Amino acid sequence: MAALHLGEHLPFRFSHEGAQTIRFPGYLKFRCCKLSWDHAILEAILHCKEALGQIETTTADWRFLETSNMIIDQSACGSCWAATTASVIEAHYEIHHGKARKFSVQEILACTPNPKECGGQGGCQGATVELGVDWVLKNGVNDDETVPYEAADTVCPRDLNPNTLIKSQSGGDRSGMGLAGWQTLPKNEGKPLAKALVEYGPVAISVAADTWHEYGGGIFDGCDKDVIIDHAVTLYGYGEDNGARYWLIRNTWGPDWGEDGYIRMKRHGDNENYCGTDHDNQQGVGCKGDPSTIKVCGMCGMFADSVVPHFAGAKNFSRPGVPSWLLDQASLTEIRGAENMKTVVGASATTHILRRESNHLAKDAKNAPLA
Repeated sequence: MAALHLGEHLPFRFSHEGAQTIRFPGYLKFRCCKLSWDHAILEAILHCKEALGQIETTTADWRFLETSNMIIDQSACGSCWAATTASVIEAHYEIHHGKARKFSVQEILACTPNPKECGGQGGCQGATVELGVDWVLKNGVNDDETVPYEAADTVCPRDLNPNTLIKSQSGGDRSGMGLAGWQTLPKNEGKPLAKALVEYGPVAISVAADTWHEYGGGIFDGCDKDVIIDHAVTLYGYGEDNGARYWLIRNTWGPDWGEDGYIRMKRHGDNENYCGTDHDNQQGVGCKGDPSTIKVCGMCGMFADSVVPHFAGAKNFSRPGVPSWLLDQASLTEIRGAENMKTVVGASATTHILRRESNHLAKDAKNAPLA
């Protein structure tokens, strides 16, 4: 018997005598696939492609991150988009660097331009996470200690002191945080959202939050299908409570709101079509000239708009306290070739997508050592 180890937590075993079944522990859904010793490593990966695509953890929860407790109270300023931009970047920074860092919501709020009035008129009058993340990608961002939150519109500190951070002329991150790009997920689909949450980390989403103010705990299901998206928050996980499925969402209304700053919201089944209409798109992420009416799906329209930042380099899971579901997923990510990604920057700076290079996956698979 020979073993190929692609990650400490997921050994592949092959047999001279015939096919061996591969099993992935800790998952609700999986299909086993058969491999034989005579197959090349790449062929093994290709044979397992369908199985890997079917895997879904029963629970995903990123609250082991130190940054998960750094919950801002946006106060009377409509800064949810800037707070969520900082929140999701902070989470991914810690995932990749192994340490927490609190970025300046105020700087993002004051410095991010919004000429097309996407989601509002900018600053405390609203904008989008897409604009915020793109500004950080191109300009970097200071720590909160340097530019603390004021819950008010202020002059951009870069205008007062242009040398605060070196501005990137090439469109890449120059702040040393490692931010390499960002991606918008398919609209009104739950599966890509769950997959991105597990594979990459917390995701910025947009929701209708007008019925959230009295929330004090439990699994919330108080939104109708027709809603108006008006709030940006961070999706931190999903799970089940006595058979009831939920999404775990971090809000921007302080740690005393909800369940320590979080809300659990109903997660519909994969075959449930909980969709309606948003009749005022410009309150969410719509820009001037965009259609005022759009389709929205998921509880409180949470599938309507989702943003994932991407960082260069491997994730840092060397510290204690990393949950088993994530270690299992990290091994699967190695097989999928998650480290072999390329930044794709189009003519427009509105979307920066990291994609895998299949030829690198093939090369790495063929060069994988046998034990």
